[in-house]
Amino acid sequence: MAQRAKRRRLNTQSNPTSLAEETRKLYSNDPLSPATHLEKDKWNGFCEIESEPALFNVMLREFGVKGVKVQEVVSLDDEMLAVLHKPVYGLIFLFRWREDDPEKQEAICPEGIWFANQTANNACASVALLNIVNNIEGIDLGENLRLFKEFTMPFTPALRGDAINNFEFVKNIHNSFARKMDMLNADLHLRNETTFSKAKPSKNNYNDSDVDAGFHFIAFVPALGKLWKFDGLERQPQARGDCSPDDWLNLAKPDILTRMAEYEEDQIEFSVLGLVRDPMDAYIQELAVNIRCLQLVNRLLAATSRDDTATAFSTSLLENILLGPDALYGLTEEMVNITSVPTEEEKQYKVYSSEELAAQQVKLCEHQKELRASIREEQQSYQADEDYATGRRFDYGPAIRTWVRFLAQKTAIEDLALLDD
Repeated sequence: MAQRAKRRRLNTQSNPTSLAEETRKLYSNDPLSPATHLEKDKWNGFCEIESEPALFNVMLREFGVKGVKVQEVVSLDDEMLAVLHKPVYGLIFLFRWREDDPEKQEAICPEGIWFANQTANNACASVALLNIVNNIEGIDLGENLRLFKEFTMPFTPALRGDAINNFEFVKNIHNSFARKMDMLNADLHLRNETTFSKAKPSKNNYNDSDVDAGFHFIAFVPALGKLWKFDGLERQPQARGDCSPDDWLNLAKPDILTRMAEYEEDQIEFSVLGLVRDPMDAYIQELAVNIRCLQLVNRLLAATSRDDTATAFSTSLLENILLGPDALYGLTEEMVNITSVPTEEEKQYKVYSSEELAAQQVKLCEHQKELRASIREEQQSYQADEDYATGRRFDYGPAIRTWVRFLAQKTAIEDLALLDD
């Protein structure tokens, strides 16, 4: 998807001949071979990234951000929004870009808001992610992003955008999805764009129709008691109104629905992703509490029950139930040891009769099964994200070209064309 920066572009060569020479130096080997890690590291551009939750999740994990994940928003109906994990920290909206009313933008970026401009082509995916996570209170950004946020907080949005372009840590993760053809196409577009700009200078140094043809990511984020629209192609963020962490989605919906309504009924040229709390840590913590509760109930039940039948039933019930740490569920011995039974539950358990304790034991066992199923589901989701990202990072171009070459040598392409007709 073409995502194009409107105003400032870092490393844009004013001389197309020089750009061509740099490109030839960078791709000194076979241009049809897969891009090497060295080529990706030396490349000054950003590759296009599609609106796919798996890719964003892998990027966030590799950035070092913890406790968040990206979910696809199938519909903005209340029922569909209700299935998102809570809290929802922000929305990422992909659409065909066109400039909003500049009068809606803030005069300057408000203090306490981290907002960066997009100053390089195709960087809007990373810019949108950083514009959200850097405005979530209490989030674990990881050391690299935490230091980056602290360093760039005094900067203007434009300087933050330039800092992203020069932040090799983020850039290398973003471009890990680049294929050789993506890089060549981006360089060719930049060369053509530079040639066009030199031949036909305009007031804003860009072509409106060309920009409008590109897809672009923007973010909607609640921060400092307001809803903000963060569009990296605009100079400043837009405050969309006062809100609370619980009602901001209702404030964001009209903006997104208005933009969606501009498309024809048979055109689906937009998508919405939600950045939400990752439930994995909460599930694991709840599992630790469940285990400690079961340990206490089992001790009390053993001390109060003198019925051999009840004891046998209890033993049978506890088969395949966790009563301690288990690496399969990410539950360490330290996590179990530092977890305690909630005070209210502990008081109730100690006054329960043996029958009540037995009923509570059954309830805890059933709840643990649900928790373990939820953890396994999240683990499978993690693995599915990794598998998708691995496939996305693989360059299938050489294999496809080899296959087509063999078909051509065997004169099979014409036969396939006839079958298609």
